[in-house]
Amino acid sequence: MRHCARKNYCTTFKRLDNLTHTLIGIGIARAGLSQKLGRGTTVILAVASNLPDIDVACLMSGGPLAFLWRRTPTHSLLGAAILIVLATVVFRRYYPNLSASIIFGLTTLGVAGHVFADLWNAYGVVLFWPFDWRRVSLNWVYIIDLVIWGLLVASWAFSRARPQRTMRIWQTGLSLVAVYIGICAWCNNASANLARAETHSTAPIYVYPEPFGPQRFRAVVQQTNVYAHFLAYPFQHKIESLGKIVPEVKSPVVEAARRTEPARRLDWFLSTPVWRESTDGQAATVYGLEFRSVVLRRGLPFTFRVTPDGQVSREQLVAPDAN
Repeated sequence: MRHCARKNYCTTFKRLDNLTHTLIGIGIARAGLSQKLGRGTTVILAVASNLPDIDVACLMSGGPLAFLWRRTPTHSLLGAAILIVLATVVFRRYYPNLSASIIFGLTTLGVAGHVFADLWNAYGVVLFWPFDWRRVSLNWVYIIDLVIWGLLVASWAFSRARPQRTMRIWQTGLSLVAVYIGICAWCNNASANLARAETHSTAPIYVYPEPFGPQRFRAVVQQTNVYAHFLAYPFQHKIESLGKIVPEVKSPVVEAARRTEPARRLDWFLSTPVWRESTDGQAATVYGLEFRSVVLRRGLPFTFRVTPDGQVSREQLVAPDAN
């Protein structure tokens, strides 16, 4: 049952993620471009808005760390440029009514929009691959944001019900999404400022969105040998402590596990990893604070068990602690 819960969470995320990308592509087309450019505009933008996710094929390997390749080559500036050129060649064959330059522009708009949207959440993208393997994330919205999804679905439904007003409906819907994203970005920055003022620290501060809107963010301040964990309310200009978390419990098992290659890869992926000794004392467990939530307590992904000989597997969610 627990394995199924994690699998269903990840499957739901992937479906809603691609639904969001598809609706953004359709919305951009129907907001005026398809009326002006004609046949093929909507299809090109809808397909191009999903193209970077062809890297989902990496999950077919079935390995517990296969997901680390997600949002890497095809979501980078270089990979996106290659995708755009290849897709332009293919689309040109199917839509000769559109010039190559127009198809190139539409494909660029779709692919770039996808990569930018993936920057919004904590998963992020390896934007500068292969020159820099840093995973870049803006942490503006939770990995599934129901407000964005709702605005896009509502725009699609209203445009279907009133086709004569399609352009105006999608212009309004996309504008509301843009305003909402801007509010989330402001709240992220305000939460970081609250955490900085609370701790009087110049140390790195990580701000992570919570589900169901930008009214609260979690802030993690990386202090000496400890994470200071906070819940910030940017609209109320208020912050409360969630305690302190030791990044790594000192243990020979944990130290040995962290020297393995899988552990190094997980440390690269997680911006604020927390390492513990497993309950049986035979391995280490690790999770990232960026994938925790004070609202959602169960079924969250990205918790792993790593043995001293480098064996890695998915693990049931470890409850956040304050020690």
